[in-house]
Amino acid sequence: MRMNRRVVDMLHYLYPEMSSTFEEIENNIYDVAKNIYNAYVQRFIKKKFVTVPTEDFAVIKECHKWHEMDRVANRINIDKVIEVLNQQTPTAINRMVRRFRTENNDKMMNKQTSKDRIRSNTITSATENQTPPAEDMETN
Repeated sequence: MRMNRRVVDMLHYLYPEMSSTFEEIENNIYDVAKNIYNAYVQRFIKKKFVTVPTEDFAVIKECHKWHEMDRVANRINIDKVIEVLNQQTPTAINRMVRRFRTENNDKMMNKQTSKDRIRSNTITSATENQTPPAEDMETN
C-alpha cells in the first residue's frame, strides 16, 4: 500500500489531518533503514559482532544473500536496504517502527533527565553541613 502512489494520495485526501503522521511514519522507516545499514556495515564490512532484533536481521540476511550472488557488482547501500525493507511484511515493518520510536523516546527521556538533574557541589556541601568541632563551641 505504501508503494502505490495512487493509494497514498487517496489516503492523504481522505485523512488530511493525518498527513503529518503518515510522513512521520515514512521518516521513521527511513531511519530504521539507516540503522539496519549501519548494523550491516558493522557486521560484514568492519567484522564486528552486532546484535540486532529479529526483524532487522531478516533484512540484513537478505541483503547479504544478494551481495553474495555477485560480490563485485552487488554492493550494499542504503537504497538496497530500503528495497529489501519494503519487501518485508507490514507487521514486521510496524514492529521495527514501533521499536525505533520506543528507543527514540527512551533516549529523549534519558537526555531530559540528565539535563534536569541538579548536581550537588560536594565540597561546599560538606563544609556547610559540618558542625564545628567541640573545642570551638562555647559552653554556657
